[in-house]
Amino acid sequence: MYFAIFLLVIAVYAFGTYQRNKVWQNEIILWKDVTAKSPLKSKGFYNLGMAYFASGDTEKAFSNFNRALELNPNYAEIYNNRGMIFKLKGKIKEAMADFDKSIALSPYLAEPRINRGILKARLGETNSALEDFDFLLEIYPKSAIGYNNRGIVYGLMGNSESALNDFDKAINLEKNYTEAYLNRAFAYMSTKNYSASLADYDRALYLEPSNPLIYIKKSYLYKEMGENSRALEDAVKAKELGLPIEESYFKLLDGDK
Repeated sequence: MYFAIFLLVIAVYAFGTYQRNKVWQNEIILWKDVTAKSPLKSKGFYNLGMAYFASGDTEKAFSNFNRALELNPNYAEIYNNRGMIFKLKGKIKEAMADFDKSIALSPYLAEPRINRGILKARLGETNSALEDFDFLLEIYPKSAIGYNNRGIVYGLMGNSESALNDFDKAINLEKNYTEAYLNRAFAYMSTKNYSASLADYDRALYLEPSNPLIYIKKSYLYKEMGENSRALEDAVKAKELGLPIEESYFKLLDGDK
């Protein structure tokens, strides 16, 4: 369950500003005009690539990132964002290489170190991932996303105490950090602290009442607690909100009542 949160964080962190921009089509028009008038400046192609990514056109985003790097091969941010596209395409080796290059060019840039740490953890390289997040948090001690993701790494390593400590820090820094509440809820559940887990799921639902993933995770918690009727209610709600759920899960809940 940790990785469902993982993937959300990595995507939002690299492109969040553009994804929140409701006028990305205007951004494309703007930056196409800029690149036409200044075809030898990398910044325009970088921003055009970001606008295309926000529109969902990763191929054009990739093409414009490549053009920007041709013009400026030392542009650390572009390697980070091109690495994200490689990651989305399943080209893990290429993604890692771009994150490495971005960090080599700008060691104190937060985004590529976060993305590399996440990717390493997903590959099972948890010790190396931990090093990336330790370094990040030394430089940015108020990085909520850094603590959240280091907490995930600790969780993957089986260190629930350290995981909970980092999720606490993430939430203290950012009170409405839904993903941190979800991760802490899962960590609490793994330590059988069901009441604390339930409280965090409820807080996450307060923040995002239409998020089906929260309902299904809460359903799993109720299932583990032996409260199948409540588990079924939340599973039904998750399905109503559009989350595909196998019928076998509903049958399991019905059969165990």
